[in-house]
Amino acid sequence: MQIMEKKNEKKETEPVLTIIFVVYNHEKYVLKALKSIEEQRIECTYEVIVGEDHSMDRSGEILRRYQNNAPKNWHFLYRDHNLGMLRNISDLLYRARGKYVIVLEGDDYWIYPDKLNSQIAFLEEHAEYSGCAHGVRVIDADGNDRPAGYIHGKRSGTYGVRDYLHELLPGQTASFLYRNYFREGRLFQYLNNNALYPMDRFIAFVIASKGKIRCIDQEWSAYRYITDGGSSFSATVDCNSDEYAKSALQYHRSIYAYAITENCGKDCIKVSEKLYYRSFLRDWATGGGRNLRVLFCELKKMKYPVTTLLWMVGEFFRLIIYERNRRF
Repeated sequence: MQIMEKKNEKKETEPVLTIIFVVYNHEKYVLKALKSIEEQRIECTYEVIVGEDHSMDRSGEILRRYQNNAPKNWHFLYRDHNLGMLRNISDLLYRARGKYVIVLEGDDYWIYPDKLNSQIAFLEEHAEYSGCAHGVRVIDADGNDRPAGYIHGKRSGTYGVRDYLHELLPGQTASFLYRNYFREGRLFQYLNNNALYPMDRFIAFVIASKGKIRCIDQEWSAYRYITDGGSSFSATVDCNSDEYAKSALQYHRSIYAYAITENCGKDCIKVSEKLYYRSFLRDWATGGGRNLRVLFCELKKMKYPVTTLLWMVGEFFRLIIYERNRRF
């Protein structure tokens, strides 16, 4: 589908699509990812912003050679020190000028050449949707298929903020194209430099707070799921650690503040409130101090105390049943 653009200065200078390409220690895979961008049959104006986050391998060298023959709409940023995933992507999103945005990490790649066209066409025709995602093929470090159970994504239909409550995402990062709500850098203030918690969860919550998300049951990209020896989140972060639990509490506090401050609506506030207070109570119960005054002061701040507390009681009993079944 060819997107029609009005002939004015603003539309001529701003692309329809921004592709953000994130690279850190991806020397083995970066050329395959770049080739998958080249093979997209993109029918609208677009830009590619490459963020090389001071890799310790040859990723920067490979990109500099590639840059010599890259089109003018490709922009390369080489960090003079490692920013980390959160700060690197936040900066790249802030620079994005497109009406739509998608992020591709240097070890993943796209496998369907009309993937971007299809997603943009859907959003152009459905203003009530804020994003569009699809399924992914899950592979290992060598490109072999892996079981897809890791991806907690909604395979088809419509994704809403209530799905977020069940720890579902619309799709994996490379599958998720969305309207550009990140031109205002203030959105990133809610993350409070929380470098440990995955950035894709914040993006999913923000996009779901803006509208519905379409999920297409097609594998249009490949996600490289590496748990040993890589630099990805799944390889470097222990989700069972105390540090990660603290980071989850900080993150859930952040999206709760976002939902309230940005007037995101009742559903968003209810979902983020439940997630925050679940994290808060876990932290309070295991923190050692267990100060009752702190507990009651925090609980008094609830916007929807009845629904939140009832949900948490239900979660508690579900956990008991799950643990009992797991032991037997």
